[in-house]
Amino acid sequence: MQKLFENQRDNLFLWVPFIMAAGGALYFSCGTEPNIPFAPIVALALFITICIWRAPIIIRAILIFMFGFCYACAYTNIIDTPVMPRNMRNMEITGVVRNIDYTDDKARIYIRIPSRDININSTGDATVRVSIAGTKLPNINDTIKTTATLFAPTPPDAPGGFDFARWAYFNGITATGYIDGFSIIDKNDHADTNNIRDFIHRNTNSMLVDGLVLGYKNTLPRDVRKIWTAAGVGHIWSISGFHMTLIMGWAFALFYFLFRAIPPIVRRVPAKQVAMICAWIILILYVV
Repeated sequence: MQKLFENQRDNLFLWVPFIMAAGGALYFSCGTEPNIPFAPIVALALFITICIWRAPIIIRAILIFMFGFCYACAYTNIIDTPVMPRNMRNMEITGVVRNIDYTDDKARIYIRIPSRDININSTGDATVRVSIAGTKLPNINDTIKTTATLFAPTPPDAPGGFDFARWAYFNGITATGYIDGFSIIDKNDHADTNNIRDFIHRNTNSMLVDGLVLGYKNTLPRDVRKIWTAAGVGHIWSISGFHMTLIMGWAFALFYFLFRAIPPIVRRVPAKQVAMICAWIILILYVV
């Protein structure tokens, strides 16, 4: 063990993410949620201490572990998604459409509503995700009124199974459900990222654009998805490192040959350096 430690002395920095992740894993594996007072301040203090104090390696590892634990606690508290106490049927809700996710047979509308409307003792807002069939949909940022059946996110059915309740909490979803119709109370044409994304979807009507440009995950028809999945190439329809590599490569090639054709630039700066900077900007915009 001592020999292994000595061999890893030059690579100790690479162990930092693993130690920090172990602290976060301990937090999320606790049976009850630990409550650390002023968790964000404690995490910040630990981070500063790790950066400026040249402590022995073992002590620094302990501090990194504690930072991971406190960071997980702070992150959970900052998200603070309201939790619905029980399932509710035929609830009349009024809220603002924040996003729309599309599947091959229905759409999922994300509506931001006051928490008190679904019996949550909170002064803030909650986001509910409701499914609706049909082609008539509101626009993002419209205020709508509807009657919904809502379900509280459920924990895993078996030990080690997918925890939908945890996933919903960290994605800001208080409840899921369905609606049959809606009425638009106030139309709002304010443009934001989701609004532009939705506009492109409605005007292109392309599975390729939906999957690889806009990032929708469920627009591929179910029967077609089975074929692609069985062939082992279903990941082609979702944004992945493969597509980021393609975007980066195409952008670099485009700007490289473009700047090579402008002598005043390449006489001062190598074309590949300018092309690399431009390609990085394009890639960051794509990821966002």
